[in-house]
Amino acid sequence: MKYCICAYSDNVEPFSIPRQLEVINGETLLARTVRLLKQNGVDEIYITSADERFEVDGATRIVPKDNDYKPRENKGYWLSAFPYELMDSPVTFLFGDVYYSEKAMETIVRIETGSVLFFCSYNNKDPRYIKHHSEPFAFKVVDTTLFKYHIERVKRMFDYGQTRRHPIAWELYRSINGIDVNTHALTENYVVINDETADIDTPADLEKLKKIRG
Repeated sequence: MKYCICAYSDNVEPFSIPRQLEVINGETLLARTVRLLKQNGVDEIYITSADERFEVDGATRIVPKDNDYKPRENKGYWLSAFPYELMDSPVTFLFGDVYYSEKAMETIVRIETGSVLFFCSYNNKDPRYIKHHSEPFAFKVVDTTLFKYHIERVKRMFDYGQTRRHPIAWELYRSINGIDVNTHALTENYVVINDETADIDTPADLEKLKKIRG
């Protein structure tokens, strides 16, 4: 299975540089993700970005053909983050602005599926962790036809005003599992990662993570 780190975006706010290039313990988030994948035996790794700063040894940087999402201009779809050209065979998508623990990456690589599997943070109040809500950050896609079908379905629902917000990972998860895309619920195809693994949304998140991992 190939692995793709999704990092194609024109939005750096509220940071001064792309958050994927922020450094934790002397290593960028992006480089850490590549290293952890390598440690778990993954050889085929892609990074989606048009930015040459996103070159990392051991990974191939690609510019997605059809990513139309430009959040600063309020254009396109967030769901375009998943490049169809990599879905010619099974692929796992990971977000580039996530700090993955070693255990989380081992879990993501090790667990198998015959369909689509979502890996998400855990909704807890543990002060050791920087996030306290459930949020998807990795997607193991074996049934690529199913995955693409629901991406397009949710995009069209958004176009016709049938989603309450700009659809992201949760709307996709709900569509795949046959539940109302506007009502939060967890059913199948969901693996909980209950540790410090989290996406970095703000400088405060970054500083808290540095204190935890420093």
